[in-house]
Amino acid sequence: MPIIIENKRPDFLLLKEHWLTPANMSKFWNDVPGYQGFGVSAMTDHVESGPLFGRPYGGVITLVKK
Repeated sequence: MPIIIENKRPDFLLLKEHWLTPANMSKFWNDVPGYQGFGVSAMTDHVESGPLFGRPYGGVITLVKK
């Protein structure tokens, strides 16, 4: 679990530019117990078109305390 969540236990955590592919979005849902996650990857088109080069585009995730 990320340190900020362990120490502060926020009600909401808003993340942008997370750079996760659609296949890796579940890492937030599974690795942060006690929170419900909602989000989108902005890399769907780039992953489908072939190998990633350079800095990928970001996405957003919202974690809400259960």
